[in-house]
Amino acid sequence: MRFYTNSFSLHGARAFDERLSRLDRLPLMAPFEVLFIYLPIVFHAALGIWISVKGRANLLAYSTEESDGNHGRKGVQAQRWNAPCARAAIQVPHVFASTGDL
Repeated sequence: MRFYTNSFSLHGARAFDERLSRLDRLPLMAPFEVLFIYLPIVFHAALGIWISVKGRANLLAYSTEESDGNHGRKGVQAQRWNAPCARAAIQVPHVFASTGDL
């Protein structure tokens, strides 16, 4: 619904504001957003923190040899750098587009 509503910004600020006011007047929009947007985000954040705190390191379970067929140390390093790079690539442009400044 938000993508559809955001598409009205292409028709100008007035069209977007009118569509947004209609969307906000839907009777079950607030519970829908809480159940299907905010609670999953909170759940996954809490789960990630719990895993980080309670999890045990198992780095030694993975081979660091190049000949094991799993790319060895290079694969481990690429996997470690993937999350922060993906987060920066997604979050920075999103924040800039949403707020207009970093």
